[in-house]
Amino acid sequence: MGASSSRADDNAKIEYNRDIRPILSQACFRCHGFDEKTREAGLRLDTREGATAKHDGQRAPIAPGDVAGSEIWTRILST
Repeated sequence: MGASSSRADDNAKIEYNRDIRPILSQACFRCHGFDEKTREAGLRLDTREGATAKHDGQRAPIAPGDVAGSEIWTRILST
């Protein structure tokens, strides 16, 4: 075989639980996860409802199908 298969394959479909949730779990859930006692700003990213709802009048953290409309993308790219 030539080149090895990767997640960047044209036919690969991004799946939340397989591709996105592990990243959020590692980087975000400590402050924005299930534990109400450690949750900051009332923002919950470990549920679809929390991750896709507008928060404090801002864009939704994750706008499915709209990277530019997702506040989380703005935050990831910011310094």
